[in-house]
Order: sequence, then structure tokens, then C-alpha cells
Amino acid sequence: MTSLNGLRWEVVTQLAPLVALAPEWDALVAASAHPEVVRGSDWNLTWWEVFGSEDDRQLRVLVVRDGDELVGLAPLLLRPIHTLLDPTRADGGSKLALPVALQRLELIGSGEPHADEICSDYVGIVAKVGYESAIAETLAAALGGAREALLGSSSEDGLGRHDELVLPSLPEDDVMLEPLTRALAPLGRLERRVEADALVLELPASWDDFLASRRSSQRYRIRRTLRRFEQWSGGEHAIVRADDRASLDRGLTILAELHEERWSRDGRRGAFSSPHFAQFHRKVLPRLFERGQVGLTWLVADGRPVAAQYNLFSGNTLRFYQAGRAMDLRNDVCVGLTLHLWEIARAIEEGLREYDFLAGAQRYKAELSTRRRSLLQLRLLRRTPTAQLFRAGWWAVDWARRRR
Repeated sequence: MTSLNGLRWEVVTQLAPLVALAPEWDALVAASAHPEVVRGSDWNLTWWEVFGSEDDRQLRVLVVRDGDELVGLAPLLLRPIHTLLDPTRADGGSKLALPVALQRLELIGSGEPHADEICSDYVGIVAKVGYESAIAETLAAALGGAREALLGSSSEDGLGRHDELVLPSLPEDDVMLEPLTRALAPLGRLERRVEADALVLELPASWDDFLASRRSSQRYRIRRTLRRFEQWSGGEHAIVRADDRASLDRGLTILAELHEERWSRDGRRGAFSSPHFAQFHRKVLPRLFERGQVGLTWLVADGRPVAAQYNLFSGNTLRFYQAGRAMDLRNDVCVGLTLHLWEIARAIEEGLREYDFLAGAQRYKAELSTRRRSLLQLRLLRRTPTAQLFRAGWWAVDWARRRR
């Protein structure tokens, strides 16, 4: 292990040591300022099981200790990014196109093809509270200095030769953001941009307080939605929650079928049509269920499931992850929204403080939420020859496009 400022660090490149580290990893997440499900060992190791063997990915996990205590962890991987640059054409394609292969460091849980995307909102670097600046500085040291990047080399115990570092889907209130910005800025060109906005409902003390906080038009729509559902179902309905392995498997099947039904109506394929997406959730759900970090709920009416919802639980927050609903019902019966409203009421009863709709700008999310939380990307482009060629090429493409 290498030492820096009293901390010892190493880079883990094999799966077995990471699996052995899982109990410490999860204890560290619990001791961090952001105890997110997607930062824990179950989510990340399962993601690696499904995606790790593809696209020449290699583990590059930074492990930081203070004495024997794990105080920081950067769950990174290294992979090549192949692209074509042609400065002579704005569309980037011709026989003169120059192939460029960037070596990218990125977080486990990110970078999948769009069709397989898991959407791990709120991934990030994990640090014990109070160690954030020290972990950011250790990461910068493991990345290597500007001179190493320029020479295209790195120390043997570092994170390996790379051209860029990409940290996506970081919440704007992540306490690691400012320490990372300070530590990484001297190493190259650091870009910080908003990827998406998560819509969040701050939960009040009671359902009556929730209704009182809504505009009159919103209160009317909420009450009308619940009333119409009650009238349509004739009061013959039930909410079912997965409470064992068998019901968890059944709930996942119901969710997948209703989700695909929803998207096929628009002539599109839903997330579960991806074998990788489906495999990931078949593997990760039982693991999260054992920790009480996941909930599967479905609404039964008209003698069948008509809506289903998949939630993640991080501390005192419910994060709505996925849903599906039947599409052959009356247009004035909103079973998906009805289930959301009942889940909000239950979250209030259980004393949760936040109902997070995650990324997405659907109308119902905007109407139910009380604020936005931006999801940011930090991207460090190093001063390596390949990175500089990439940057120059895209500058030329942009120049050509603007000239047109």
C-alpha cells in the first residue's frame, strides 16, 4: 500500500478482494454523508457480474484506509472508448476519419449502452464523514500528476494510464463535489455540467399537510384521481407488497410485464426487453431485499395486477426507481398515479422525509414534487497525447460546424 497524509491506499484490480471487502464497504457507505443503495457493494458487484466482462473493462477500485479502518473507496473501472474524429467534416465521418481510442476511468454502475442502461442515479466516491478532502486528495495522487499524464505513464501502484476520468450522476449536494473539484483541477481540463434533474417531494408530517401544501388545482386532481379509481374498482382492490422471496419473484415478473405493456403501446421497447437490464435486477433484488433496501408493490383491481412500483430505500428517503401499468383501462382511471399517491401516504406514515422521483421530467413528477436536485457530471480530460488529439479534433469539428 502507498501512504499519503497518514492514509494508506491501494488499487484493487481483481474481483475476489472486492467481494471479501463487501462488509467493510457497506459499513463505510453507512458512515458516509450519502448512504445510497447504488453506492453499496450489492449494487456495484452485481453490476460488475453483468457488465464487467464486456468492452474490455478492467477493475480499478481505489481503497483508502486510516490504520486498519476503511475510510474511502472509489469504485472505478478502466475501459477504452473508441471514436472517430474527422476535422474536415462537421458530421465526423469520411474516409479520412482518424480513429481515436481514449482510456477512460469511470464509476462502476455507469457507462452501459443506452439500451441496457441501469440508471444508477447518485453513484459516487464514498468517504467516511470528515475524510472527504483527504479522500479527494488521495484519488488525485492515485491518478498521477500532470507530468505522468503528459508522458502517457503512471506509477505502478496508481490507477493506470488513462486519458480521462468521468464521474456521472453525482447529486448537486454531494459533499465530495468541492473537494474533488479542488483536487482534480490541477491534473487537466476539468468540466462540470448538469446531466439531468431529479424531482423530489419533501414529505410533511401528515397526509393532510401534504394536501394543504398543494395548489387548489393540484388538490382537486389528487382527490379526483383517488375518487375515480375507487368508483371504477367498486372498492374491490388491494395493495400487495413483496414480503418473501417467492412474492419478490412474482412482483418482479408483474413489474416487467406491466412495464413492457406501457412502452409497447407507444411502439417502443421497455427497459426489461434488455437481457442485461433484466439479468441485473433478477440478481440484485434478492440481495437488496435481505437488507431492507428495496420494495416491490403492486395494485390489484378488476381481478388482476394493474400497476406496479419498484422503490429503493436510502436512510429516510424513498427513491422511486421503476414502474409499469396496464394500458387497457378507461382513460380517466390513472392506476399508476393512484399507486404513487398511496405510496406517498405510506412513506409519510413511516416517517420518511423524502420521496425522490429520480431523473425524468414527466408531468406527474413535476406536479407532485417540491424541488429539483441536479445530477452533475465531473469530467477530467488529462494532458495525455491521445486526450489532446481528441480535444483538438473536436475543437476542429466544432469550428467546422460553426463555419457552416
